[in-house]
Amino acid sequence: LINMAVGGARDHSVSTEDKVMLGNTFMKIIKKDAPGATRTQSLLNYMADKDREIPLTWEQIKDLSDGVERQLLEPVQPVDLNSRTMLLTKLAHSKRIIMSIGIALGLLIAGGFAYLFVNREKPPKKRELEGEVFIKAKNYQVFDKVKTKLRAFVIDSHEVTIAEYAAFLKEIEKLEGSRFDTFQHENHPAYKDSHEPDDWENLYRAAKKGEMWNDLKVTLNHPVIGIDWWDAYAYASYYNRRLPTQAEWFAAIISSKTKPRTLVVSSWGPVDQQSNDITQNQIFGMAGNVSEWTLKMTKPTHDPTAVTKRPVICGAAYNDSLDGALKREWVLPLEGMIDARDIRRVNLGFRTVAQPDSE
Repeated sequence: LINMAVGGARDHSVSTEDKVMLGNTFMKIIKKDAPGATRTQSLLNYMADKDREIPLTWEQIKDLSDGVERQLLEPVQPVDLNSRTMLLTKLAHSKRIIMSIGIALGLLIAGGFAYLFVNREKPPKKRELEGEVFIKAKNYQVFDKVKTKLRAFVIDSHEVTIAEYAAFLKEIEKLEGSRFDTFQHENHPAYKDSHEPDDWENLYRAAKKGEMWNDLKVTLNHPVIGIDWWDAYAYASYYNRRLPTQAEWFAAIISSKTKPRTLVVSSWGPVDQQSNDITQNQIFGMAGNVSEWTLKMTKPTHDPTAVTKRPVICGAAYNDSLDGALKREWVLPLEGMIDARDIRRVNLGFRTVAQPDSE
């Protein structure tokens, strides 16, 4: 509920949504045979049309409302009156009716505004999330039942969010020239000059309002998507972190005695959503929500004839549940693509790791 006297400038899109809501709401209570109903319906139709290139302003709505009121003050058809006294009596009676209608409509509109402000769904705010989980040094039996000795590391308890990635983009806007290159990969392609995800402007706008984007409900707490490997690497490097290796990614699951097959692929949602996709040591979304980039390119274990290394994606996703937390994908460049690390998907994100401070 906002005190409009001190609430500052109103957001244009919110004001438009209010008009659309009022137009649709009041349209349902109009009596079609009542005086002024046709013009009132026309006005409400204008208000409810959210696709109008230039939405009605509140001033225009007031002018049109005044026009309806003026129409109601005029007799619909001439009436033969017997005397001047009857004329004055009927006019006075009509004015009282119009005043009653005006008061009732005013109360209805005021009540409608109060209801809409109180019950309007508010965009969820960015939450402070649990940061990271410590994974101790140990010999871990990872993918393909290979035993690997790993140093201790810490891993993000959740996938990087839209809010966190937006903060990164804001920070790197301040960098110039060689300073911008300090956190890029040594083989960063010359043709890539931005780290903005696909359709970032619309994605970020929708996330701030908790609205739909490409048929997905997004908030600032959902995982960032539409990023390639270079973006994920640069983000991690900027914060003195890195992407996890395949072995680290898998060890993070089994380090808490969680069996990967017991994790149920989580749906699209906030990175800290409650589901059956949380390890015993509180790492979220290893089986689902989105798949995740890993650090190193390797030869695919399922294809012994492969001669080149490929980037690896771990974990299933909200729209691709096959194999859950055991899923791995060695990706190849798409047609016309130079490097497979350029791939971007609406179900692909990442998380980061780092060495503990004591190491």
